Amino acid sequence: MKRIVAPKSKSYEHRFLICEFLSKLDEVTCVDDAKYRSKFIDEQNEAVENDAEDIIATKNCLYEIGQSLKNGNQKALLDCNQSGSSLRFLLPIVCTLGLKADFIMRGRLAKRPLDSLLNELIAHGCKIDVSDDVLSTERKLKHGVFNLPGNISSQYVSGLLMALPLLSADSEIHVKKPLFSAPYIDITMDVLRDFSISVSEENHDTEHIYRVKGGQRYILPKEYVVEGDWSNAGFWFAAGILGDEPLVIEGLNPCSLQGDRKIVEILKKMGADLRFVTDKGKPVFEAYPIGDKVLKSIEIDAGNIPDLVPLIALLCCLADDKSKISGIKRLRLKESDRVAAIENLIGRLGGSIAVSEDTIEIDGIGKEGRLKGGKVTCFDDHRIVMTAAIASLRCEEKLLIDNAKAVNKSYVSFFDEFDRIGLSGNCLRK
Repeated sequence: MKRIVAPKSKSYEHRFLICEFLSKLDEVTCVDDAKYRSKFIDEQNEAVENDAEDIIATKNCLYEIGQSLKNGNQKALLDCNQSGSSLRFLLPIVCTLGLKADFIMRGRLAKRPLDSLLNELIAHGCKIDVSDDVLSTERKLKHGVFNLPGNISSQYVSGLLMALPLLSADSEIHVKKPLFSAPYIDITMDVLRDFSISVSEENHDTEHIYRVKGGQRYILPKEYVVEGDWSNAGFWFAAGILGDEPLVIEGLNPCSLQGDRKIVEILKKMGADLRFVTDKGKPVFEAYPIGDKVLKSIEIDAGNIPDLVPLIALLCCLADDKSKISGIKRLRLKESDRVAAIENLIGRLGGSIAVSEDTIEIDGIGKEGRLKGGKVTCFDDHRIVMTAAIASLRCEEKLLIDNAKAVNKSYVSFFDEFDRIGLSGNCLRK
């Protein structure tokens, strides 16, 4: 069987890079150890060939923060590209370090929600100005109680969780329920534990409280491996199901805290043949073609798994009856209006989709149905690109993906792998 190694989890890698940097703050700022400091900064800035654009943005920003610390806290220019993670994680950290910085926001990043986080940072001593695509900050963050909504972005919480241990006194984060994308906060907590940072949490009827001790030190673990990415691996599970040959997916943690691990449960509910086996002592998953069978329709709440929605919507389009996906409202605030992008993609492929504020309903085309193919627009959204590529496996005509390079935001080698395992015969890119 053909095999795919899942790419590294962006969620874990962002957090690891930041925590690694914070574990070496003494080296970065130590005047007497300039040689080691420069070496560390160079290592942080070194781009791996297959790094996603988001990861490169975080590495480059950490490099510039290191340079600012090295040069007496001079203003840092931090280009976040289109990465919400880079911006929302690093902004509280820059404030905690008391640095002056200009954050550059590209694409739709400046239009994505940030006000709730900004208001709390300003309320705790920071001066922040936003002008067009530049966010400027100065003054040091003060400890205290931070109040955040839980229904906008879990990244607000994660950014503060990584920053507040650096302050001299204790702080609390109160997150008003409902708390969406909670698994991403669990990932942050997991990485913090690996770096010897202690945070306690309390779950109440109306809010979730995180209590953060001040004066903590990040300690680099002796060994650390970034696990595989369940979000992007989902596309390979779908490829195995919709293609002509079974596919083995390696590098995934079957017990991962990543919420998108739920893709296995969802696909099994839809009737997919997925198997978890051990190969040479390592866990792997096998996805088998559905053949002449048809996927079953489903109803799911995607509030905690927003990144899976484009793929699930496509699979629902190929199902036997009407499916319903709820909890999708926040997808309008992603790299694109992802709800509109999904609606456009499925409509162009000949599917039937109805969209309301927080729900998508899709009529499956059934056993004999095929999608149309033709040219599709992906709105500069990496997940729409990958969804379109998977759709090509069930299209009558060739499918042409416009601006396919948008996939580089999260998965640079996606099409290299797609071609390598022989899936690109019906998929054209420009």
